[in-house]
Amino acid sequence: MPLLDSLQQFDVALADFLTVFITACLLLLLLLTALCGPALAFVTESLYVARRKVFYDKCARQLAQVPFGLGLFLYVLLACAAALLLTRPDSPVTPAQARVALPLLCLPAAQILLVALWLFLWSPLKNQRAVHLFLGATAFVVSLSFLLFLVLTLTTLQQPFFLLAVLEMPLDALLLLLREFAATPGLWLFAAYLLMTGLCFTGALGQLWLIIRRAKVDYGRDYYAFAMRYAAGWSLVTGIIATALAGGLIWLLQSSVLPELGQPYEPGVLAVALGLPVACCILWGCILRSATPMRHKPGAFFACLFLFLALCAQILSFTNALPMP
Repeated sequence: MPLLDSLQQFDVALADFLTVFITACLLLLLLLTALCGPALAFVTESLYVARRKVFYDKCARQLAQVPFGLGLFLYVLLACAAALLLTRPDSPVTPAQARVALPLLCLPAAQILLVALWLFLWSPLKNQRAVHLFLGATAFVVSLSFLLFLVLTLTTLQQPFFLLAVLEMPLDALLLLLREFAATPGLWLFAAYLLMTGLCFTGALGQLWLIIRRAKVDYGRDYYAFAMRYAAGWSLVTGIIATALAGGLIWLLQSSVLPELGQPYEPGVLAVALGLPVACCILWGCILRSATPMRHKPGAFFACLFLFLALCAQILSFTNALPMP
């Protein structure tokens, strides 16, 4: 595989690379869940307003707890990493860049605070549902805006001058990146892939959260059967879409490279990238069709594990589809 050949070229140990790569993929998946989860919870609460079925309201509240907890965890992790980086004597960040970069920590903090406000005002505003829905809409719009910023950042990591421009001239750089995003269909496809992956993993983790919470907050067997099937249904639909988008991205990357610069497919990695999500969908389909979905605890757990492994393989397939250096 070309990526592994590069490791040998730069004398990077495979174990060290796998540790960093798996950790990065895990953080990315948790970040996608934190950013896309509010959208799923908002849609679920909107269904409660439209259908007046109390199960939707309870389910929306429990689903909103997943991205809030993950977002808070990732923000603390980010703040600690930034503090360690800026306080090191040999820090590569200059004082001028630090003065610009530090306020950027306020942006994820604002997203977390909006989700927290929406979550903690659930009961006090139960008789003012329009106000509460407005808070939810604001939280999920801000969260998806961060997802767009993530797409722009990930697609310009190979261009250091863009990152420097974001620090020194954030508004001008952001407008330039948005123009590039609007003119590049591949970026739209990548953004849709991240969104569907985040929604899929929100539903998958939501199933595990429902299993955990039932021991402490028992809303009854009927509710948990409904909520488990609802979360599994979201994971199933978005998982199918995310897998199709992943295949489309791999094909687009391959087809956009000249034949003499292209790299061959890695059948094993590609099989894991596109095959494991099929196994996840089968597990979620079993939960969806089961009369007792809460008994499918192993299936819900292995679906999360397979989805994570599939994400790792998909990212490897993306990098393998890039032109040869």
